[in-house]
Amino acid sequence: MNKGGRWRIPVAAPWIGQEEARAVAGAMEGGWIAKGENIEHFEQAFCRSLGIKYAVAVSSGTAAVEVALRALGLEGKEVITTVHSCAATTLGMLHAGVRPQFVDIRPIDYNIDLDGLESSLTSRTAGILVVHCYGRACDMRRIQAVASRHGIPVIEDCAMALGAHASAHPVGTLGVMGCFSFYGNKIITTGEGGMVVTNDEALARKARVIRNYGQDPERPFVHVEYGYNFKLSNIHASIGLAQLSRLNEMLHRRRQNAEFLTKELKGVRGLTLPSSCPTLEHAYFAYPFQVEPGMRNEVCRRLEAMSIETRTMFPTLTRQPFYEQRFGRVDRIFPAADDVAANGLYVGCYPTLTDEMLKYLATGIKAAIAGSR
Repeated sequence: MNKGGRWRIPVAAPWIGQEEARAVAGAMEGGWIAKGENIEHFEQAFCRSLGIKYAVAVSSGTAAVEVALRALGLEGKEVITTVHSCAATTLGMLHAGVRPQFVDIRPIDYNIDLDGLESSLTSRTAGILVVHCYGRACDMRRIQAVASRHGIPVIEDCAMALGAHASAHPVGTLGVMGCFSFYGNKIITTGEGGMVVTNDEALARKARVIRNYGQDPERPFVHVEYGYNFKLSNIHASIGLAQLSRLNEMLHRRRQNAEFLTKELKGVRGLTLPSSCPTLEHAYFAYPFQVEPGMRNEVCRRLEAMSIETRTMFPTLTRQPFYEQRFGRVDRIFPAADDVAANGLYVGCYPTLTDEMLKYLATGIKAAIAGSR
């Protein structure tokens, strides 16, 4: 609670306990703080969790995107992606030498517009990078059908969506490669870190080479690729193992929290709540919603006054200064993404929210909207 006796509800909070502390202490006592067996153990456990063959631990979710794109040989090519995402997605593409080809979103779920996806394909399109935004799975069945017709790979950015499912399959396993983030606000965390997953042995091997200075695993100091130091440390992997052991409980709590908020907020005038779909399971990285045009800044101000932290939804990527500096001003309009960027926000949905905190959160949102009219 804050000094006024009310709850301070941050937009994200990791669930860290004694298991993580013991895991870190064990790694340090063993002297393996950089290299170490827990890295491989974490990769193996991640594979089992998703039901996939290969996992390659890296230093961040951005690194995961870059490594996947480089492993696929997409440098210098165009790849379709959503215009509504964290800047890390586009930065990973640019670092890999890939030119983003942006598509608008569907306001119903904040994910890539499926009709716009196919109409945006050109002879230069070499791949599709989808983002499961805010934890909601994309319709991978339709996306894969488009990709198959055109003979191009699908890469999944699952930074916000570990544990989400599309048609009963975990996200990250439906494209040729999947990318995850373990930053402090993600579904599970290692502090900083990421993972690349695939069922293709050759792609997994190439990803391992790229993450370690391009070094051939069988020939020390022989560098066969243009690589980086994108390795995850043994300490970080130790935390990941402890976190992964509680993944199902974390997801259960997030979904319960979202269900409670939706029930409490349903029917509030001027509020658009997250949509649901029986074949697309949500991981609830956060609890996203939209308010009426012109209200958002005041809603955020009022919630902050009640000690409820918010985040506005992502700005349209083509409006980001770094993108305009690199490619110049883009005059093309993305109506849905621009609308969500102007009117969308999210609050926390993490496992450590208590019943009392959730009630305060729902009451606060109602009051902020009523007071902003």
